[in-house]
Amino acid sequence: MKDYRSYIEVVEKMIDSLTWLSKLFTEMDKIIDQEKLFISSRSGKDFEKVLTAKQDCSSLIEKKVKKLSDYAFILQGKLGVTVSTVGELISTLSEVDFDKSMESKVLVHNIEKLKDSHKNLSAVRKKVNPKIEQNAYLIQTLLVRYREHLKCLRTAASSADALYTAEGSEKVNFGGSIFEVKA
Repeated sequence: MKDYRSYIEVVEKMIDSLTWLSKLFTEMDKIIDQEKLFISSRSGKDFEKVLTAKQDCSSLIEKKVKKLSDYAFILQGKLGVTVSTVGELISTLSEVDFDKSMESKVLVHNIEKLKDSHKNLSAVRKKVNPKIEQNAYLIQTLLVRYREHLKCLRTAASSADALYTAEGSEKVNFGGSIFEVKA
């Protein structure tokens, strides 16, 4: 392991990815709180903004996880190991004996920063994951109720006394009003 610069570069990129993921999960936590608030207030316009922010945050998380995975794969190749998690990779990297050169000292320092970044992300995820799961259940439940409501409305619209068809267009041959007017 003489090419410390390439190790340092990959480790720094992993630190950056982990730091960004911590920030993004913290942001997702705030977005979920806003979403709950807007669901309870039934504010459609605000809800759309929050939903867009949630989708954007989810996309960024997905991209950062992909990058982290790519960097971990590169580091596994350099170390000649195969591990299943970033935590295992960090442990493996921590166990390597380095010489006393300045570059190796920088690498050891960055490995410590990598450990701290990983611990921080784990703590943030431990806090946010239950909220994400609850939010997914809430949204799924709302979607099921919306579909049931829509089905009920379509059934009502298809009845003979309805003014509109199930598609929402006005019926042409409406049988007349339920009110009668005498002249």
